[in-house]
Amino acid sequence: MGIESSSKAGILLDRTLKHLEGHKFSLKELIQAVKPLDGFEDAALYLQSLISSAEGWGVFGQSGIPEFIEPSKISVIDVSLTPPNVRSLLVSIVCSNLLKKRIIARRREDLTGEKSPMCWLMVDEAHNFVPFDEGRQSNDPKGRSSSLSSEILLTIAKEGRQPGMTLVLATQRP
Repeated sequence: MGIESSSKAGILLDRTLKHLEGHKFSLKELIQAVKPLDGFEDAALYLQSLISSAEGWGVFGQSGIPEFIEPSKISVIDVSLTPPNVRSLLVSIVCSNLLKKRIIARRREDLTGEKSPMCWLMVDEAHNFVPFDEGRQSNDPKGRSSSLSSEILLTIAKEGRQPGMTLVLATQRP
């Protein structure tokens, strides 16, 4: 949503999410859970408005993330028609979910010998999810920038082999 974590809205969102941690909740319930603190009244209204607009993205619902890792199954998730910030969020959520499931499956394999399918994750237009801006001025000497999905994709690239994930990134902007 483009909220800086150190802003009033970011602090309020963080507190609200920590309050709801461990519970399933809808966006409507999240909006209701946003309680303004002294001096945070405007931030609360702003945050409620942002969350309300997220309902229109058509991404959040009650069904949760479908099962992706099944033997001999290929799952294609096309996020090309969603706004760029939503695309990155979706890729981040799906990749985090897949990595967690694969780590659990790997532990089960070690304990029981029960095999689970390995996961090949292929991301097209990868420059949108792990961007590299050549002209960007930053503290990073290589000029990297980031998106919501950057951290999880880099984690899978570095550590995914052990739990059984293979990452393939395709881009026209290497």
